[in-house]
Amino acid sequence: MAGRAPLLILLPCAAGEAADERLLARGFTEDLQAELGRFRSLQLAYGAGVDPAGSDAADAAGPSTEGAFLLRTSLRRRDDSVRITATLAEAAGDRQLWHQRYDVGGCDLYAVEDDVVARAAVGLAARLDEVVLRGSRGKSIDNLEAYELWLRGKALLLEGTPQHDAEARALFERALALDPGFARAYAGLSLSWFNEWSCQHWNLYSENGGKAYEYAHQGLALDEADPLLHLVIGRVLLYRREFDLSAWYLDRAYTLSPNNADCLIQLSLCHSLLGNHGPAVECAEKAFAVHPFHPNWYHAYAAFPYLMARRIDEAIACGRKALGVPIVDLPAGLAICHALKGERDEARRWYAAFEDQFRQKITGGREPRPGEAIEWLLDINPVRRAEDVAFIRDGFDRIGFASARTARGRPSSAAAEPSDGIFVREGDSWSLHFAGRTVVLPHMKGLGDLATLLQRPGDSIHCFDLSEHVAESGGPDPVLDGKARRACQERIRDLQEELADAEDANDLGRAERARAEMDRLLETLSGALGLGGRARRLGSMAERARTTVTWRIRYAIRRIEAVHEPLGRHLRKSVRTGLFCAYDPETRVGWRTVAGQAAAGSISKAG
Repeated sequence: MAGRAPLLILLPCAAGEAADERLLARGFTEDLQAELGRFRSLQLAYGAGVDPAGSDAADAAGPSTEGAFLLRTSLRRRDDSVRITATLAEAAGDRQLWHQRYDVGGCDLYAVEDDVVARAAVGLAARLDEVVLRGSRGKSIDNLEAYELWLRGKALLLEGTPQHDAEARALFERALALDPGFARAYAGLSLSWFNEWSCQHWNLYSENGGKAYEYAHQGLALDEADPLLHLVIGRVLLYRREFDLSAWYLDRAYTLSPNNADCLIQLSLCHSLLGNHGPAVECAEKAFAVHPFHPNWYHAYAAFPYLMARRIDEAIACGRKALGVPIVDLPAGLAICHALKGERDEARRWYAAFEDQFRQKITGGREPRPGEAIEWLLDINPVRRAEDVAFIRDGFDRIGFASARTARGRPSSAAAEPSDGIFVREGDSWSLHFAGRTVVLPHMKGLGDLATLLQRPGDSIHCFDLSEHVAESGGPDPVLDGKARRACQERIRDLQEELADAEDANDLGRAERARAEMDRLLETLSGALGLGGRARRLGSMAERARTTVTWRIRYAIRRIEAVHEPLGRHLRKSVRTGLFCAYDPETRVGWRTVAGQAAAGSISKAG
């Protein structure tokens, strides 16, 4: 099968002769086409000229559809109800692969049409993946196309072991060798490192987390509309405890594909960790509804949201159905559930199963210290709300296993060490201390970017996540022509002189106005210029973010160097800009940093 994803030919919905029935069928076809278009796993074609009742459908679809699939639908009124059927078949030979029937009340059709369309689309997409995956297993790796390699790799990731993660990575890398523009392969690489980051190889925690983050952003640069990539980045940021930034990506994943069941069930867990328990349960129930033949791991993802929503019986039901899924802390959730129901013996049995899993997969056979497994669970799962953490601890306390209440497992970026430098925002100014000297600079966005980098020494941070999510422009034309660019640059030089005069005269109001106008001009200019000053056509969100952030950081470093030459020189040598930005000094420096006005100070070390 050629191409990145299977080709699906959607035939017009068949209907009877009645005008109202034909109108309903036409609307159903249009809605189904729009919903299927949300799934990145499909190449969609509309067979408007094909007779859906004809026996020669494969020939009518054309010779270029070898390996493609046909979707036939029909709509029939029956007294006060409507029956909709959907059938998936191979285009070559017309062999039926899947059939589904939906009966709805005629008066309720418009009310439930969205639900029917969503169920049909999700069921169809899942069935197509199954068909393609089954066919790929009979081939040697050398004969697999990029999309088949993606499906095989995704199936391996569900096994949850380092060996399977490594095998999956080899498949994703081969997919990229066949098709360097295949964004889903980058998503697969990201997920493989996410597995090892969040569940395995604790000695490589920072390195594996960085790989998960970078691969997901590389995929997003190729396909900004893929909900899976937004979901992956949102999950990585969530486990980094960057909650607000994570929520932005998670919301975008939902907006891009609100009926993608695989995304919905993962969003359910993410919302639960963020403390959004109502939306968490809604996502889980919607995932189950639109994909009734879902894989078993759905139950594992739904168990925690039900527990945190205090729906204990449903949490137990999901947890028991998912016992074969390789998630270390799943038995811990069942232990808490039974403890909350007053079933202490059953709770202790599940807690023992949790410690056994912890001993096998986390400590490498070593007997856990008292409370160690509980603290690992709370440290590795980014539960945002203090009251939710207290709820979990209370569950363990009821079993009789108090936690040690000292964090282990996940390395902390806030070690209590003395700082060598200070980079702190205080109201509308920044206090910078380095090499025995302190200076104060007025607030500018580039200083905030630098503070974020100093907080995570050695970590790569995508420019988009520093840029406050620069909006994508709809037009392909250059933002500024040559004359406008020169005028913009001249105005910036004038503002720099005005700002210097205002600061010398201690005229804070005039200085603030000059800084604000200069920031706006710098962002406008960065959207139109490459780093060499050449005109750039507006591209993707990532490209606009790259130029914006690069301008901001470089401008801020120049301002620092003008008043504190040693610090400016240190930052110029240690800060890398581009698609990914990082602070990576040659010699170790400890920083006390504040990225925003209300943030608390933190100590970060680069080594």
